[in-house]
Amino acid sequence: MTAFALALGANESQIGILTSVRRLAGFVQLFTHHLLERLGSKRRLYFCAYGTSHTVRVLIALLPGITLAIISHNVVWWLISLMFIMGCTNAIGLVLKKTWMSELTPIDIRGRYFGLRTMFMGIGMLVGYLSSRYVDYWKGVGKGIFGFQSLFLFSALVGYAMLAIVSMVPEESSEPKKQDLRSFLRSFQLPFRDRSFAIWMVFRGCYNFGVGFAGPFFSVYLLKELQLPLATVAIYTMIGEIASVGLSRFWGSLADKYGSKAVLIIACVGKSIFPALWIFATGVDTFWAIIWLGFVHSVRGFNSAQRITMLNMALWLSPEESRPMYLACESTIMNLFSAVSPFLGGLFLGAMASRYMEISLFGWPLSAIHVLFITSAVLRGASSLILIWVKSDSRQR
Repeated sequence: MTAFALALGANESQIGILTSVRRLAGFVQLFTHHLLERLGSKRRLYFCAYGTSHTVRVLIALLPGITLAIISHNVVWWLISLMFIMGCTNAIGLVLKKTWMSELTPIDIRGRYFGLRTMFMGIGMLVGYLSSRYVDYWKGVGKGIFGFQSLFLFSALVGYAMLAIVSMVPEESSEPKKQDLRSFLRSFQLPFRDRSFAIWMVFRGCYNFGVGFAGPFFSVYLLKELQLPLATVAIYTMIGEIASVGLSRFWGSLADKYGSKAVLIIACVGKSIFPALWIFATGVDTFWAIIWLGFVHSVRGFNSAQRITMLNMALWLSPEESRPMYLACESTIMNLFSAVSPFLGGLFLGAMASRYMEISLFGWPLSAIHVLFITSAVLRGASSLILIWVKSDSRQR
């Protein structure tokens, strides 16, 4: 989506806002538990949420043509608005998905299950390389926007097909219930009164702030600073996905054996170093520069460890009867910090660029975006220390 926004003429501030609004949309997750109580069916709410999301994706695909015919100079802001709506629906669907999986997966094999699930998800992400080549082809003939549009339409069709598959997944249905405001507020307070889960939410929020501070600007750095073609960027992304997919079952087995917290600590240390490694990626005109970029992206092998263990920890720390609200609060806190951080990161980058002075680290020259990456590394590392106070799940083994 970042490449599409850049193609529509988005600037750095708009890229930061685009990332932020998707996170801010996560606030609607707080009402997932209430909606689920009213409907009494995860499947029905899931269909409403993701059905709407796929429809919005169709509108995004049609957006350039619509805005050219109506208000062409506001096309990026229309994109941001639609992304907010899609973010709201995806946020509700995500809570339902996590809750649904926790009901269907025995606790003693969750690590291996999530590892296998992450592996298959990663394989699907590798299709992104072919997608980027497809977009580059249309860019080459002067129709890059059409390349993005056709991809979004295809992904929406795949999404509709997936809903048909989900309709066959069993669920534990319940009778619809009416929940008044007082009951809603009482259930909302539960995760914050639970000390163990409250500490976990603090960690998730702070760590996501550090990640989001520079998150959307790695692609910007490759596309604008290093001026790499989208296909080359996709190759490096694919290297990271291969590393993540290849290690996912390994991380899942370790989590089942030693506990998710222990594996998460290792992953957070590795990913805290990740942004700082980018300061040495200053060109692609030498063999070693190309190798270094490949190595940097391979550090994303820790991504699958984080996905598996963070989800496993959240499910383990949340009581089954109130799990939707617990997960919704966790995601809301996480999205709040993630929404603010890219915006602040964009402002930080803009301020550094406008007041740029010669900066170096141990003699290595740093640009404004390099300082942003180092700041992100420090924020990630500092927030990882909170894991010391998070309750360990090793006793469940």
